[in-house]
Amino acid sequence: MNPNKRLRLAREKSQSGLDALNAARYQQAVDDSLEAAKLCKELKGGERNYARCLVCAAIALGELERYIEAQKLLEKAISIQTKTLGSEHPDVAGSLNNLALIHKAQGEMAKAQDCFQRAQTIINQVTDKSHPAAQQISQNYLQLQQTITELERRNIEQRIALEEANKLNYLGLMATGIAHNINNPVGIIRLAAQRGLHKLETGIGVVEGQEIFQRILRQADRLHDIIQGFRKFAHGDRQRRETVELNALVIEIQEYFSSQLEAHHITLKLELSDENPCSHANRFVLQEVLMNLIQNAREALEHTPDAFVIIKTWQQAEKVGLYIEDNGAGIPSAQQKNLFTPFHSTKTDGTGLGLYFANKALADLHGTIIYQERQPNGACFKIELPPVQENEHENNSLSNFSG
Repeated sequence: MNPNKRLRLAREKSQSGLDALNAARYQQAVDDSLEAAKLCKELKGGERNYARCLVCAAIALGELERYIEAQKLLEKAISIQTKTLGSEHPDVAGSLNNLALIHKAQGEMAKAQDCFQRAQTIINQVTDKSHPAAQQISQNYLQLQQTITELERRNIEQRIALEEANKLNYLGLMATGIAHNINNPVGIIRLAAQRGLHKLETGIGVVEGQEIFQRILRQADRLHDIIQGFRKFAHGDRQRRETVELNALVIEIQEYFSSQLEAHHITLKLELSDENPCSHANRFVLQEVLMNLIQNAREALEHTPDAFVIIKTWQQAEKVGLYIEDNGAGIPSAQQKNLFTPFHSTKTDGTGLGLYFANKALADLHGTIIYQERQPNGACFKIELPPVQENEHENNSLSNFSG
């Protein structure tokens, strides 16, 4: 095609694209601008107009919410403008401004902020702050900051609500365990009282009477300990660190959950390390993590014959920790990479928050949790924690976690 004719057609299509963009005919703006860009690309010295046509098409694509396509065009335009006009040209600032808006629309606030800052730096160097382009970029950047502030506020509110909901869930699990545990001492007290009443009718000696009342007192003390344990869990400080004996922690968990699991035909087994591993951690947070994993295992074992859950404690030279295993079906490979991301769940009615909070809680304790496949079948979660001696001189603060 004759260069003059190509130039004329390029100008016509470029103007048509701008007109369509201003008239909100966005698909036409995309088509005409890209056609103009193709014509400009083959014209000698047409790089600047080529980039401008790409920007126009990108703006229209953004309006059509085709953000990935828009982003690619803008990045290409910026590359061309930087190469032909220099990195501090107003055209580069304008393209960066538009790219920032695309990132913002996609929720990529950090990238948007970076683009706005670069655009603002360029435009302030080459124009006065009162220039319309400078004012537009400044206004867009201000709106972004307001959006980020609002999103952070909402995120904090949502996180607090979710953590409170998760804490209530753990309290419910603990309360269910307590209900199972209370039944046994209450039953023993009832039988002892019935025996005492019967003996009163037939005659009872001092020694036999003392034995009956001592048995009642022992079970009453046991009830008191159970209730006190629940109160401590419910109101416990989840920020303070202390020396936690992992074997003792697991035995406490067994006391609360073995009966619950047995009701679902699941056996809870313990394999405790002879070295009595200890971590400088938070007892209540670790209880919550274990409760979550046991609850997940219970649901996974619902229809598994001879089902069992095993909790193991271990100690190595520089780490201590736990294994929580079950002999269920395990977790499919495709879902394993997303296990600890929020709102991802392998259960149809799951919230996808339990493992996310467990992972976050352990990170706050300088620990980790990973998933491993159990052989020959089942799931296994490995928890690693720093041993006591590595944390004796650390600050006792712990970032906030409540479920």
